[in-house]
Amino acid sequence: MGTYSGNAMLDLMDYIYDHFDEFRLLLDSSYGTKFHNFVDRLVSMEEEYTWKWMEATDSRMEPEGEMTKEFYHIMTTSYFEGIFEVVRHKMSREDAKKYVAMMGKYHHAGFLAIAGNE
Repeated sequence: MGTYSGNAMLDLMDYIYDHFDEFRLLLDSSYGTKFHNFVDRLVSMEEEYTWKWMEATDSRMEPEGEMTKEFYHIMTTSYFEGIFEVVRHKMSREDAKKYVAMMGKYHHAGFLAIAGNE
């Protein structure tokens, strides 16, 4: 799952950098528009499908496990905000992909340490 997720995030980085100006507008200039909650909507989609995956794979979930929906929401939000920091800082595509790959490894290891399948 970590490899799949990491590769998908690198594909997303290519898409973001192919549409860099649009993403900068979404992230930093959309307040007051119908797009102002763009990141929140991404987080919600990620949460929904992660919980479905956890149920299907019998990962430790609340109340038996340590992974709660509130904790996962916080971690998912921090992951997406971290990803979008490369856009806000106008990093090169190459540096962005390097940092996002490292972030993916970091978050995946933390997820496994808490959610299970160790």
